[in-house]
Amino acid sequence: MRNVLDPHRPEELTPSEKAYLMFLKEKRTGEIKGRRCADGRKQREYMSKEENSAPTVSIEAVMLSSVIDAMEKRDVCLIDITGAFMQAEMNDTVHVRMEGSLAELLVKINPKLYQKYVSK
Repeated sequence: MRNVLDPHRPEELTPSEKAYLMFLKEKRTGEIKGRRCADGRKQREYMSKEENSAPTVSIEAVMLSSVIDAMEKRDVCLIDITGAFMQAEMNDTVHVRMEGSLAELLVKINPKLYQKYVSK
């Protein structure tokens, strides 16, 4: 519904397009796990490391913030934005390889569009 997927067969991709691939797999728990692989180059050679990565919060900062929230009796809510990577503004093209039940689900959603892209 977000109109973010444009399917391609692997043989339609150039070698440079195949250099960076994202693999999505469903874990035994039912969670979807994403992994991006590269050929050894930086992901975006024109961007610095600081511009190209998301900051990660330290465990100390999480614990300190949690203590403050508890002491001040604040209401706290945690959320996970499903498919956030599909909603992010992207400057590059990202090729995603979907496997297993995730690929089957995509075909169920729109068999006319996706069935011809399934391979074993």
